[in-house]
Amino acid sequence: MVSLCGGLNNGTTDALIDLAEIIYGTAVRSMLNIDPCIINWTSWLTSSFVIAIFITQAFVPEVNGTLKDSIAQLTNLTSFQISQIWMSGTIPDGIGNLLNLQSIDLSQNSLSGNLPSSIGNLTNLTLLDIHTNALSGMFPSTITHLKNLQILY
Repeated sequence: MVSLCGGLNNGTTDALIDLAEIIYGTAVRSMLNIDPCIINWTSWLTSSFVIAIFITQAFVPEVNGTLKDSIAQLTNLTSFQISQIWMSGTIPDGIGNLLNLQSIDLSQNSLSGNLPSSIGNLTNLTLLDIHTNALSGMFPSTITHLKNLQILY
């Protein structure tokens, strides 16, 4: 586990708190003077930027949180995995702002709705794993922009 301390801008801190709320519940944001250093994350850091987030059943029990659009603030992410925790809600359109993403694993959750068309912005993406969700509809036409995509599951 890596503790995130210092050097994080407000947008990054907000996004991480939103992710913490998926794990710990909405009480996290209501804590006065929340310090992201008190939340343990399994992450790799480069120059104070979060580049990878892994949240799986191995780290947290089943939760009822949702993925928020603030995820778009984590622009240096290259790998993003929140799987096997049965998270609900939709995949936010802001995920398309994470232009450095190479892999997304949102498998084994309870995500619903359509895959956002902004997914086509992620031209560095090599892996997109969204199996075992309640997603509906067709893939957006923008998925054809993912020229580096090797694994779609």
